[in-house]
Amino acid sequence: MIKGYLVLLFLLIVGLLNNNSVDAAEFQKLQVPLEKLRTDKIVHIQDKDGNVTKVTYVSENEKEVVLNVLTDESKVITISKLAVKIFKDVPGHWAENDIYKLTAMGYIAGFPDDTFRPDKEITRAEFAALFLRIVDQEKSAIFMPAFSDVKKEEWFSTSISALLQRGNIKKGDYGAYLQPNEPITREEVARWIAPEIKKVSESGNDFKDFGKIQYQEEVKIASKAGLIKGFVDGTFRPTNYTTRAEATAILVRLLALN
Repeated sequence: MIKGYLVLLFLLIVGLLNNNSVDAAEFQKLQVPLEKLRTDKIVHIQDKDGNVTKVTYVSENEKEVVLNVLTDESKVITISKLAVKIFKDVPGHWAENDIYKLTAMGYIAGFPDDTFRPDKEITRAEFAALFLRIVDQEKSAIFMPAFSDVKKEEWFSTSISALLQRGNIKKGDYGAYLQPNEPITREEVARWIAPEIKKVSESGNDFKDFGKIQYQEEVKIASKAGLIKGFVDGTFRPTNYTTRAEATAILVRLLALN
């Protein structure tokens, strides 16, 4: 595989699959040596179970590479792919697939040193910007001077204003100061995303520390929808700060849900 890059394949199924489409949230990941494909036009990839996939280079533009994939089941699949930088600190991480998926979709990026820093806490400002990219591609909000520490010239001000106008952020939760550069807690994330959840399962987690949760209804909604999960000890830990990996996984689930 070409060093430093991962090929994420988003399935656009044609031919023998009768033009059925697969949602972008459900994608197949293969490690394809792109430079070798460009030269040899054909490579064979064997997975851990011994299944062999024949990949043929078809064409390429600035954003996509189109490949023909012939599997052992003789299904021909035309695939558009996005090449995404492999982060030094992501392989083997529990959120690896979600990180590469959201990166491939262009919603989130890493750092200049080729790291993603999945376990780094995400701030309210960072989560607001990321969340808004997921739920509102237009981003047409007008700045609202709702918080004393969110100035119009700040890079995140429009994201905060948009989420206020959408009802995701409640001004009353914070008073005059949002503290945008402070980490966002797990229960805050639930509070922000709950309005976007259109359907909720009747079953869900009953957390041991449910009584310690401030935003109980929103946590219940987000957890029953499968967006935010608890810990193995049965707790939710509402005041724990949210990491970049957790935020990524939550938003990938939100994309799939809606």
